[in-house]
Amino acid sequence: MRQERKKPQFDCYFKAIAYRVGQIDTLAHEYLNTFEFFPNDAICERIWNAALSKFEGSTKKWDDETLPEWVLLTMDGRMPYACESRNGSLFYSLAFSPASRDAHLRNLLEIAEGRTAKELEFPVMAEKEVCAALCGML
Repeated sequence: MRQERKKPQFDCYFKAIAYRVGQIDTLAHEYLNTFEFFPNDAICERIWNAALSKFEGSTKKWDDETLPEWVLLTMDGRMPYACESRNGSLFYSLAFSPASRDAHLRNLLEIAEGRTAKELEFPVMAEKEVCAALCGML
């Protein structure tokens, strides 16, 4: 008789956060391992250049209907995924995945340079709902 595999249940919310971040880190590393290493500052520069090129190619019209959101954010001085937010909460400190941030930044470069249109499906940080469910709070 085959037993169903249950989701892990944790007795502590912090353990659930660490478990979920571990899952996200694994997905991020699997994605990043498909590429040769490239430093984030060089990635940001190439994203900036691609955004500038798309902006200038659109007759320099600030239009959220024709320009992708990442172009608008980059041109507005807010490079997506380039730095972590500093909201100061304990949850954020524990739930944030630098590996996932790097994976999303690399994915944005791939989108910016036209090698893919697909965004990553995993988050940059552990979701509160998932962590709560893992420790039985939901």
